[in-house]
Amino acid sequence: MSDFLERHRFARGAALLLRRYYDHHVARDSAALTYYLLFALFPLLIFLNNLVAVWALDLDALLTEFAGVIPRDVVELLRQYVAYLSRVSSRALMWFSLVFTIYFPYRAVNALFLSVRKAYDAGMPRQFVRYQFRVLLYTILLIVTIFLSIAVSSVGGRALRFLSDYVYLNDAVLALWPRLRFLALGAVLFAMIALLYALALDERQFTRGIWPGVLVSLAMWVGLSMGFSLYVEQAARYSLIYGSIGTIIVLLLWLYLSATTLIMGAEFNRVLLDTRNAQRSSK
Repeated sequence: MSDFLERHRFARGAALLLRRYYDHHVARDSAALTYYLLFALFPLLIFLNNLVAVWALDLDALLTEFAGVIPRDVVELLRQYVAYLSRVSSRALMWFSLVFTIYFPYRAVNALFLSVRKAYDAGMPRQFVRYQFRVLLYTILLIVTIFLSIAVSSVGGRALRFLSDYVYLNDAVLALWPRLRFLALGAVLFAMIALLYALALDERQFTRGIWPGVLVSLAMWVGLSMGFSLYVEQAARYSLIYGSIGTIIVLLLWLYLSATTLIMGAEFNRVLLDTRNAQRSSK
């Protein structure tokens, strides 16, 4: 078996990645991260729903963008929750949710930073205050990015139609906008995951030490989300077994898969770096 792994670099990398999955307890860390993400999701929706109402934006537009990859039950649950918030929203509720909008995403980002550091074998942070500042900075950037993504999704089409009154724009450009904004959201996800891996570490990583794992993480997330969505819609019948709570179970499972892909992207980067270092030392 060892001879086979020595001859096939891909198989050796896959074996190392699988071993790191168990040695670093990725399943346990993903479950902990799912817990924080669940508690971060609903206060964040409360705050964003009140905030986008002030700016006359459409939060449902962002959910529509991911309807192809996120399980339909999850999308419908979030839409129902947003519709409920639109009926009971108030400024007092917005400011109350702001505290939890910062706190719970902060805890989720902190758990994710620690998992990324474990993947890179970086150990515990050496400068506690600087590390906590990075966690807070990324949390704020994440919330701002989500808000800007909503703005681009809901305002972009109207802005193009407004410009078409003054500047000639081909109808094909207007028709292409839904696909272009999906690509733009993909670019935003790529940038945020790359920034996550960079800020989680004490020392700067070369670009090649970050972007491969980001691509792998995005590919895994899209593939697993689409596969899980098809499984839920075609094979699984959670609502028949668990009733109305079945949607929450689907949400938890999807958050767990998302957390696993983020952590495994960092693990892939470390395996790639170790493989390159081993090849250099053997020469």
